[in-house]
Amino acid sequence: MSAAPPPLDPPQQTFTIPPPPVLDESSEQGVRSLTQAVEERRGNQEGTLAEARRGALDWSLKYWLKILLFVFVISMNVWWDTRVADWIWYSGYVHGGFHLSDSVLIALATTSVANFLALILIVAKHLFPSDK
Repeated sequence: MSAAPPPLDPPQQTFTIPPPPVLDESSEQGVRSLTQAVEERRGNQEGTLAEARRGALDWSLKYWLKILLFVFVISMNVWWDTRVADWIWYSGYVHGGFHLSDSVLIALATTSVANFLALILIVAKHLFPSDK
């Protein structure tokens, strides 16, 4: 049976966070920093034109990205269902080299249709909620 390792000694040095440097108001950097701080505070209190434009930009980006995502989901679903339809079609050829059993074809067709309808419905309800 091995002996337990000896307990660790506490660290000899303590970690301290130094205070932030005080900006010299007479220097260019200090004046620029104070000017930016005052402008930011004034803009937050008054609600400037830039802030209003930013809200409109945020809304338009959100709106168009939702539409883009919805179109992407629809296009991927259409692409997948087209592939499944091709597999079912090629499996029906008599002299073709590609054959799937009936149960696999039924499972492929039903799950593809169910996924298409469910995914479109879920994405549409999430991206474009009703106002109720």
